[in-house]
Amino acid sequence: MMRLSVRYSSIPLAVRKEIESWIPIKPHRDPNHPSRVAFLEAMGRIAHAWGGGCLSSCYKNYLTHLEFCCRLGHTFRATPAVILSGQFCPLCHSHSASVWNEIQEFLVERGWECLSEGYTHSNTSLHWRCEKGHEWKVRWETVRSGSGCPHCYREKRCHSLEDMQQLAASREGLNNLPSKQKCNFSQMLWLQ
Repeated sequence: MMRLSVRYSSIPLAVRKEIESWIPIKPHRDPNHPSRVAFLEAMGRIAHAWGGGCLSSCYKNYLTHLEFCCRLGHTFRATPAVILSGQFCPLCHSHSASVWNEIQEFLVERGWECLSEGYTHSNTSLHWRCEKGHEWKVRWETVRSGSGCPHCYREKRCHSLEDMQQLAASREGLNNLPSKQKCNFSQMLWLQ
């Protein structure tokens, strides 16, 4: 458990005291059993020590998500196991915050928008909007590694019938082009 780790000493003292006061409950208790109510109150005290609160009204077990809010008003879901390990709001967490700042700088460079509320972790897809207004969802790591707007990519790679007619005319092959394109995959006859 977190209490034995080196990082535990970096947690605020009030939070450490609340975590240390936590007593595990026996499994298979009635949902309204006093020990479950006491456990939920302990989660509330730990959240309060972080400057937030526990928004959940019942506790099921150690691995079932509860809803919390942080001092900045972010709402998030986390298991008691995560809270007792010394973690709290993923948006306020230093790594998440630094990644979110990196994303904001990237958005300014590209002229894009991120429609998601924040960065949680690397497996979460974010909602993006490019400078042309196209929207899509993909993980930050995918975008950071060079992937751009899939719609703009398709527009660059796929040529319209008019583009093909202009190209054919420049190569003196316009007479054999169809007047209407059937689909993107239909082949066009080129004269050399």
